Amino acid sequence: MAKRKDGYYEKKKTYIINGEKVVKHFYYTDAFDLVEKIKAFENEAAEAEKVYFKRVAEEWQDEHFSAIEGGTRISYTPAYNRAVEAFGAQEIKDIQPLDIKRMLERLAKQKYSAQTVRVQRIVLNLIFKYAVLNGYTDINPVSAVSVPRSLPKAKRELPDESDIQTVMESADCTFGMFAYLILFTGCRRGEALALQWQDIDFQNKVIHIYKSVNYSGDNQNMPVLSLHPKTDAGIRDVAMLACVEERLSVMAKGKSDTDFLFGGNKPLTKSAFRRKWQAYQKETGIDFTPHQLRHAYATLLYDAGIDEKVAQGLMGHSTIALTRDIYTHVRQSRLDSAANSLNQYVGYMRSESEKKKP
Repeated sequence: MAKRKDGYYEKKKTYIINGEKVVKHFYYTDAFDLVEKIKAFENEAAEAEKVYFKRVAEEWQDEHFSAIEGGTRISYTPAYNRAVEAFGAQEIKDIQPLDIKRMLERLAKQKYSAQTVRVQRIVLNLIFKYAVLNGYTDINPVSAVSVPRSLPKAKRELPDESDIQTVMESADCTFGMFAYLILFTGCRRGEALALQWQDIDFQNKVIHIYKSVNYSGDNQNMPVLSLHPKTDAGIRDVAMLACVEERLSVMAKGKSDTDFLFGGNKPLTKSAFRRKWQAYQKETGIDFTPHQLRHAYATLLYDAGIDEKVAQGLMGHSTIALTRDIYTHVRQSRLDSAANSLNQYVGYMRSESEKKKP
């Protein structure tokens, strides 16, 4: 520090700011105040150099959320919010694999499902990949961490035989044909809502599935028509069974090729769909979801002896493992039912035997 002829104290210091060498000159009339001025600048510069997780997460969300499929975006949002809550105030370069591991283990202890924890890891991984690519940190701590084992898997109960019979007999109820179509085609909800009459090939007796309706734009009530379904495997043709063809032939009269099967000249809004589905539930007494009904289609495939690989194509599953998981669930339900029936029969036999004893 030097005192100039004009009475000011001067100090020259060199800093690295945003990767560049910067020479700063500090002046003040009092030596002590000059030191304090330099400290204040250095503290401010150090704070400005810090990159917090929340800032990076928000940048990633702004850049990538709009490119993510609607249903995926909806599933990512809770995971994104949990990540910001857990790490938002931390410098991103200070977050270590152990921090990620502890978060996932905490979710596991709170009894979150395996799928929820997997999605949490996926979102964290995407954010840190973005951070590495943009120079905010040198490592991706998520890559060293796996999802904890033995997490509970949320199982959707399969509709039972009486439920399936109800769907078959209630096609003429409010929105009954929607449930009927999913039962006998295995369409996802969004795929069924996206079907137009031009997708119904009466000549070849197939239904072309290649688009989906989502509710994930700025106005989540309004339908967003995506020209490809959930996965590439979702682009498929499914057999139009005779019972479906018969009913669709009646519905098709007077309709334009571009009309939607459910919704007219445009897909149903989310609120309209909810009202129609709730009306159907009230009329029929069923309490399952359209997705559970899709699994009922898998049950029909299983009972009909359709091979797993063929079933994978009909269901539009991205991997055979998804199909096998459903088939295993169906198989177990069949075993449980058989065991219950056998127990009842054996109990009856023992009762009859006891009656015959002197």
